[in-house]
Amino acid sequence: ITAFELVYRLPQEGGGVAAPFQDGQRAMRVIRARAAEWRIDPARIGMLGFSAGAHLAGMTAVQPDAALYAPVDALDAVSARPDFAVLLYPVLTMQPPFDTTQAKRQLLGRHPAQAARDALSVERQADARAPPMFIAQALDDGISPPGNSVLMAAALRRAGVPVELHQFRHGGHGWGLGQPGSEPAAWPRLLLAWLRTRGWLAD
Repeated sequence: ITAFELVYRLPQEGGGVAAPFQDGQRAMRVIRARAAEWRIDPARIGMLGFSAGAHLAGMTAVQPDAALYAPVDALDAVSARPDFAVLLYPVLTMQPPFDTTQAKRQLLGRHPAQAARDALSVERQADARAPPMFIAQALDDGISPPGNSVLMAAALRRAGVPVELHQFRHGGHGWGLGQPGSEPAAWPRLLLAWLRTRGWLAD
């Protein structure tokens, strides 16, 4: 597995609300365009995000062709669509009653219009063109309500997109790889099994 880390802009750091998603698209295009140089398969490039980063990954997955910025060079003609997406303790919806996250406030403020909520609710953008997704979250997540994952999984199933949802009873938010012995610590193994089953990772 070859990994790349995206350090993306927040809206207040320049570029406005679209800034994180511009960076997500551009990152996918650069990696896919230079796949041969880095000896990776351009048809097996996924995007993984934690918390607010999962919102960025989700938006990139469901709206890879949205015209969010003027093309910079030839790389911007390359597809930004990830072949799969991994969303961990994700922020995904901007709809009440799950719109209590700091990510929502940073993106939309405290009292956004409904159209703005809809545009940045990942589950409302999901259709049959979305890539398969792996989602994991703890039911006692006190930062991002678990309803985020449930709504997204339901939207993908309605669209006929493969999704694997894991809900841990305990774990809270921000568990990363998971503390040894905790329920969330199982997610890397579960993800590897899913990747192998889908054909993205060889034994």
